[in-house]
Amino acid sequence: MTGRQANNSDKTRVCPFCRMEISIFATKCFHCGERVDPPRTDQRHFSMEDLGGRKSTNYAPSESVMAALETFRAELTGELQHSSGGAVTPTSAGGELPSGSGLPTLDERSRQLATLHEESRPTGAFAQVYVQPRGSLARRLATYLAFVIVLAVLGVGGFGLYSLIKGRHPEPPPVVQETVVPPNKAPQLLREGKLLDALNAARDAVALHDTQENQNIQEEIRKAVRQEVETLIEANPWTPEDLQRAVELATQAAIIDPCDDLAGLERYARSEEYTYGMMLVRPEPRGVAGKAQFRLNALSEAAVQLGDDKISVEVGDEFANRFELLRVGRSDAEVRDTLRNRRLIYTLAGSYTAVE
Repeated sequence: MTGRQANNSDKTRVCPFCRMEISIFATKCFHCGERVDPPRTDQRHFSMEDLGGRKSTNYAPSESVMAALETFRAELTGELQHSSGGAVTPTSAGGELPSGSGLPTLDERSRQLATLHEESRPTGAFAQVYVQPRGSLARRLATYLAFVIVLAVLGVGGFGLYSLIKGRHPEPPPVVQETVVPPNKAPQLLREGKLLDALNAARDAVALHDTQENQNIQEEIRKAVRQEVETLIEANPWTPEDLQRAVELATQAAIIDPCDDLAGLERYARSEEYTYGMMLVRPEPRGVAGKAQFRLNALSEAAVQLGDDKISVEVGDEFANRFELLRVGRSDAEVRDTLRNRRLIYTLAGSYTAVE
């Protein structure tokens, strides 16, 4: 409808240009003359009158309204009875309101809608949310107890089945791996003359596999070490180098195998070293006679007994519990070891040698 004012009975809308009211079917604004697009499909709301139908004056309430009206009507007329569970039941059917109730009578279409609603689900007092009744405490405890019993039965059954299967197929016995003990190399090293290596191997063998055989081998090596030390100290002919080798052997053996036997052997070798380790301080020759002054090793037994490390002796006298002064020269003195019948020459330079 273009170029004329919209009819009062037509649906209207607002012009998007001048914001004036125009007909919903207009394609051109009557006020500003601008062309307007037809309304979109989703914006068209046609009434029964727009579509050529008959104008209806009857009101059709929704299902929720119908349910409320039905419940309200039944309560007013006294047609509802409350059951023991709190539900409301109608005493009569039909949906007709009695005269004098003050409520409008439902028309035929509303009664048909109410009938359909009643067939689909309860209405009125029946339109309540269903809440599952909660069981009593005894019922719940019984349920929990039954659940625990079922779990126990399943557990016992599963254990029995496992025991049955395990009994039919027993596990194989564990494989015991035999410990491979390496051979004791100490006897071979002893035959080769390697005393310290043999002693170390014997000690390792006992620590790894403590058997009587390995203990006997270790004791044999200890005796061989002691014999070698004593041989070096009492050698004939003897040199101071022999004593030095004996001390070193005894010391290393005591470190490798710190037993009482080897510790005593080291003390014995050290004592011999301290005894021979004295120095000529002042020789005083007088022909075949004369005297000499010696400084003893402070760790020797003679120095400990005397309480002094200096001693003066005449030719022919014994001193330090084992030496005898045989001769005194201008820069040396000759002594004899009475314990081993060994002659030694001490010099002012602090060294000593054996007389062949």
